[in-house]
Amino acid sequence: MEDAKAYSLSEVSTHKSRTDVWIAIHGKVYNVSKYLDEHPGGIDAIMEVAGSDATTTFEDVGHSEDAREVMEQYFVGTVEGHVPTAPAVRGPAPPAAATVALAAPAANASSSTPASKPTHSPMTLLILGVPAAAILGYQLLVRMPGGHSVSGHGHGHSGGFWTGFLISSTLGTFVLATAIIRLEKAFSISRDIGSFPTHITPTNPVTVQVTTNKGVLNPKEYQRFPLARKEMMSPNVCLFVFRLPTPRSILGLPIGQHIAIRATVNGKQISRSYTPVSNNTDKGELRLAIKLYSNGQLTGGYLANLQIGDEVEFRGPKGTMRYRKGHFKQLGMICGGTGITPMFQLIRAICEDPADDTNISLLFANATENDIIMRDMLEEWRAKNPKQFKVWYKLDHPPEGWTYGKGYIAKDDILTRLPPPAAGTQILLCGPPGMVKGASKSLLELGYEKPNAVSKAADQVFLF
Repeated sequence: MEDAKAYSLSEVSTHKSRTDVWIAIHGKVYNVSKYLDEHPGGIDAIMEVAGSDATTTFEDVGHSEDAREVMEQYFVGTVEGHVPTAPAVRGPAPPAAATVALAAPAANASSSTPASKPTHSPMTLLILGVPAAAILGYQLLVRMPGGHSVSGHGHGHSGGFWTGFLISSTLGTFVLATAIIRLEKAFSISRDIGSFPTHITPTNPVTVQVTTNKGVLNPKEYQRFPLARKEMMSPNVCLFVFRLPTPRSILGLPIGQHIAIRATVNGKQISRSYTPVSNNTDKGELRLAIKLYSNGQLTGGYLANLQIGDEVEFRGPKGTMRYRKGHFKQLGMICGGTGITPMFQLIRAICEDPADDTNISLLFANATENDIIMRDMLEEWRAKNPKQFKVWYKLDHPPEGWTYGKGYIAKDDILTRLPPPAAGTQILLCGPPGMVKGASKSLLELGYEKPNAVSKAADQVFLF
């Protein structure tokens, strides 16, 4: 690295054609021209940052360690004048259970706040003040010239009345004051706010159990899970069920995110991302619906040949989508084939949560009716939530009596079946590149925002 050639970002910016693509990441320059066709996110995702510093985009997507290793073979130099900084550390997930002890402070611990002086309540002052005033009044009375009454009327014998009145008032008030003071002490009402501690320290430490089942996934290390079951869901889509370490284990995958599978095929290490159709309520197993391509490096050459008991390497979570209840009021979904899997995860989370009132409109395209995977669950959720969840199917080759749409998803389908563009609306897309490209164009024409090649969870139009 010390002998690597240094390039200015201006020089990097001249390499941004489809046959000559350079990018900079964390002060390193890479020529990724030969990697375009192999990039799992597609060519457009790289072309959007071609000739620029792609560090932020690279980190936002959540690339794995494998991706970082792959990049090293395309390293050509460093960024001129780059000052290395400590990369953001994606720390490990919190432990399964954390114990927080709230212990009492040391007895001689000092406080920066001066102690408040004990004071009496206004009632106490009033009670003590009355007899004091009575005594003072009596003293004034007996010292008045001629011993006349305070009213100035009557004769000297009226002084006996006032003397008795003042003496009885004084004695009665003293008795009442004494009783109230004792009550104040009993109920601690004579202390002002400043005399109370800012918190009450328990005699014994309090132990609070914070239980968080973080799941078995590890974003930095691959783990091996054995295949427990597999079955065909459609002519070319297979359901793979993998067994987690224990019957009570959960995957620990945030809603909307995906995982990576790694395998060595014909001496070459291959990695692909998939969204599970199971979630954290499905204990002890991981379920994936994967379309098998005969010429697919991972699906045709590896997954299709898996036998029960074979172990597969997994890592995650991955992705920039992380569903948050209430973030959007309306979700519009456009998908084709196995592009339903990330949508399925979101639909399930919303429809199975009585407290989530997010409305969902789904456009689901397939070649034939037999290709519609997980239709039974979609129909069940629609029946239970008819106002909240709506679905419209489209088929290239519909059977006789088909009551839904025919052909590809068109602009009119989006206009009539999905919510209009608004601040509380998000559109999600996943499926074949041609479908996604066509739908993205239609959305733009209808007033939705242009989707980014690298989507973020808050985008109005999100591409999985």
